[in-house]
Amino acid sequence: SIANLIKNHRDKVYVVWFDDLLDSPQATMNGIYDFLGLDRFEHNFNNIKAVDNHDDLSGYGMLGLHDVNKKLARPKTDPSELLSDYVIQKYGNALDFLNF
Repeated sequence: SIANLIKNHRDKVYVVWFDDLLDSPQATMNGIYDFLGLDRFEHNFNNIKAVDNHDDLSGYGMLGLHDVNKKLARPKTDPSELLSDYVIQKYGNALDFLNF
């Protein structure tokens, strides 16, 4: 199972929680850099620039799905506006087993 895979390979898997990235972006990035053994880099989370504007989803009617916002912020759309109650209930706690 995915739970066993992650638990057995903690030295190769680094989980980033979306809320942590939003609440403490520099600390979260520092954790990633430390895990990878890279030098830390100070980011400007209020002036994000997309490096690659590759349009990989417009042919599927999903134009804009991978657009990069200029500022790191919580999404304006509530997930319940896009996903059914069934999906939210089924997958809402899918990663609870990690217990990090």
